[in-house]
Amino acid sequence: MIGTGLLLCLNACSTREDKLGCCDARSLNYDVEATIDNGLCQYSDAYIYSNPDSISSPDKDGNLIIINESRESLHLYAGTKHLKVIPPKTNNYLVNIPAFDEKQELTIYKVSQTDDVTQPDPEKTFKRWVVILPSDRLPENRLKWVVSEFATSAGNGTLRLQYPTQQDGFQYSYNTDVYLQSKTGAYMVSLTPGKGYSLKLDYGVYKLYYKYWYSQAGDAAAQTEVGWLESPYLTVNAAHSETNILIPGFNAVPQQAALLHINNQLDETVNVYWGNCLIEDLVFGYENTNGLSALSSGHETLYYLEEGENTLSARALSGNVVETLNTITLVNGMTAHIDFGADRQEIYGSNRTDQTIYIATPDYTGVALKPNEERFIKLPSDISTCHVFNVDSTFFKKIELINQNLTIN
Repeated sequence: MIGTGLLLCLNACSTREDKLGCCDARSLNYDVEATIDNGLCQYSDAYIYSNPDSISSPDKDGNLIIINESRESLHLYAGTKHLKVIPPKTNNYLVNIPAFDEKQELTIYKVSQTDDVTQPDPEKTFKRWVVILPSDRLPENRLKWVVSEFATSAGNGTLRLQYPTQQDGFQYSYNTDVYLQSKTGAYMVSLTPGKGYSLKLDYGVYKLYYKYWYSQAGDAAAQTEVGWLESPYLTVNAAHSETNILIPGFNAVPQQAALLHINNQLDETVNVYWGNCLIEDLVFGYENTNGLSALSSGHETLYYLEEGENTLSARALSGNVVETLNTITLVNGMTAHIDFGADRQEIYGSNRTDQTIYIATPDYTGVALKPNEERFIKLPSDISTCHVFNVDSTFFKKIELINQNLTIN
């Protein structure tokens, strides 16, 4: 701020007799007669906080990390105390907040919408988080709050990541780094097998990207990258405010796997068929697939398959077909959720776009409509709206069912 005042002083006061004082007309103690800036200009809160670069700097140590993915400068408060102005597009902004093992209310306001920093308007709250912060400042215990430009509302939810030591007979050995939205997106955390982590996300639709690596023997700093996996799309909203994520092992599932999650709500044990084959003959990711097709009543299983379109059926152990779902579409990196025995309604779907559209309620149903395709489809009976999207979610809409019709424009 000294440099600004001095510049104004040189430009505006150069013809006057020398006088020491504040030359910045934006200050509270501006001296109209001053010719040499004394570096003691005083500014109102309204001016200071509308110029965040003048005061904003992360703490050297702390217990909270803010990732500001938005294009806005943000005010951070703990209770009524103003803590920081966080610049836009800032990754891993460290804040130290005194913690006493009790709940605290953290709030965020947009700088552009804050008139009085000492008393911000509660109706203009951008984000809010009631949280128990760690009392120590150990890096592994720091909480992380992602303020996303993909946010759909003022709400936020929790993702709980768990990276097991083994699953389905596979022993995990690689470390994994977790990124948000892309391989170059916001860095979340690095986990070793057996570790977990929780983070706060604004309501919205996300993907996680997992980078797998190991250290060279004798040199912990030297990393060898093994490869990447990505999660299916994750929805964080009021209905799914807390989500548990089980991170897969790199060797267990091929990178381009399509996932099929089946929950058996029927009253009997069935065998699952993909087309005319037992699903256990087609899946990968399991050390031993014998008997994997059998699904008891009330049980569920996640199957890893190649992407494609086929008939999915549940057959009694006698061989009789109990339920058939035609034209189920599996897509790399997505999870289709199927409930055998669930009530369904027949809908006439019309896709009037030039791209394949996938239907979710809100989880992906396995139902897809090709470009300009019209046909009858089966969806859960208890829904009146659908989420529809293309493969990369650049097209995403919520559409109401009208008279048993779903029209996608």
